[in-house]
Amino acid sequence: MASPVRDTKAFHQSRGFADVFERGRGHLVSRNPSTGQFALTTQVGGIGWHFGSGPFDAAHEVNTAWQPSTGAWQYEMVLADYNVHARNVFNAGNLIEYRDPTSQEWVIFDPQSLNWVNQDNSRQQIAIKQAVAAVVNDDILAFPGGYGPGRHFQYQTQTGRLQKLITIDSAGDLPAPTVTGTIWLETEFSLSTSAGVDIYLDGVRWAKDNNVRVRTANRIEFRDAATGTQVVWWLDFPRAWDSNPDGNETIGEFEVRRQGGPGSLFITVRIPKSWVDGAMFPIFIDPTIDVQVAATADDGGWNEDSLGFGTTFQQNFLGDEANTEANVFAYFTVTIPVGATIDAAYLELRAHASRNDDIDFHIYGHDAANAAAPTSEAECEAAPVTTANIAVVWTINTTAGTFYQMPSMVTVIQELEDSYDYSSGARIGFLLKSDGQTFNNRQQWTDYTNAAANAPKLHIEYTAGGVIPALDEGMLVGGLQSLSGGLA
Repeated sequence: MASPVRDTKAFHQSRGFADVFERGRGHLVSRNPSTGQFALTTQVGGIGWHFGSGPFDAAHEVNTAWQPSTGAWQYEMVLADYNVHARNVFNAGNLIEYRDPTSQEWVIFDPQSLNWVNQDNSRQQIAIKQAVAAVVNDDILAFPGGYGPGRHFQYQTQTGRLQKLITIDSAGDLPAPTVTGTIWLETEFSLSTSAGVDIYLDGVRWAKDNNVRVRTANRIEFRDAATGTQVVWWLDFPRAWDSNPDGNETIGEFEVRRQGGPGSLFITVRIPKSWVDGAMFPIFIDPTIDVQVAATADDGGWNEDSLGFGTTFQQNFLGDEANTEANVFAYFTVTIPVGATIDAAYLELRAHASRNDDIDFHIYGHDAANAAAPTSEAECEAAPVTTANIAVVWTINTTAGTFYQMPSMVTVIQELEDSYDYSSGARIGFLLKSDGQTFNNRQQWTDYTNAAANAPKLHIEYTAGGVIPALDEGMLVGGLQSLSGGLA
């Protein structure tokens, strides 16, 4: 995921402004410790260095720095679109709490052991978490040597997601396995949730049966228990990558189990040892939580009637509205390695109302290296679009509150991937343009303004460098017109 926050700090640090002095929702102040001078980065422009363009959104600075806390937690980050609390010693127990600031539902994760494990669940413990104190550097809460020498753990509070990163310095920091067969490198977490959260695996509510193990290569969803449909958070596909500059990634799998009482829940992240053996160290494992958070400006709709252009409609028409074409746009941040082959790609939109109207439209990509969301009807119409486009005849009857998968957009995203560099994270946008063929036939789709959990989603699967399939899940950071931190 792109991180303008990180880029801003790196830019300042390269010029001697190494100390972050002050952060805010629209600015960053850094100090040069040698000269005492200050540098100001602002979204307004004209002062210091300017990053991003257009109205304020999640691509600009948000105060995601860890701050001291009191009581049970020693650190917190509560000024972005999600809240997180943490303890200051790695083995203190219940290390981190992830909380929805609106509903106050929560999930608590506590890292456990690092292991080798085989297909029969024979487990060889590599390391347990150590009594290591946290080292805080702005938005990073790190536990160097948290699993012993050369095995580190950190949390980074990015704008749209909380990244949990495990780093292993060298092959020598992993002992030879004594288990045999098909072997994985496994990281284990204990898990607890508030009463209003249910866990879904492959779209099915997890029954939490004792001593029953369930494995999945798909994401794990934490849903609102009252509805069973609204996804509050999810665990994204576990990904690992190494230090090869040409890119070498893999995706692993999750295993969930209950072992003991109703609250004795565990999630493990498994990466194939066969990949570890061929990796260039250091290697990095990122079992990341993503949430749909953002700014309203990144999704919306436009048409020629009285509704005109908007990013705060809460619902957006697509089709024919009062004999004018009603259109939708949605913008995301993605990270895709150069030269990747797009294997699967689609949008998911959530129906605002139950309708049986048939509509015709085309899906285009915004043909730009780092696409900025439009701020007017004129900008929507003037945006350059990809040659590749998807003609859609939508004949599915929709049910209010349900997400629907749009047709494949592989050709559209492949054209963008072949044209631009998304390897360090960049913006990608889509314009869904009505063909205006059916009078007053339209479907309604929710946006971020309606609710963060109801915003559109983007799904991309790709093969990096023609070697190993990986996944990037981007969450829309705007209203339908928020992939974590998501896709982060």
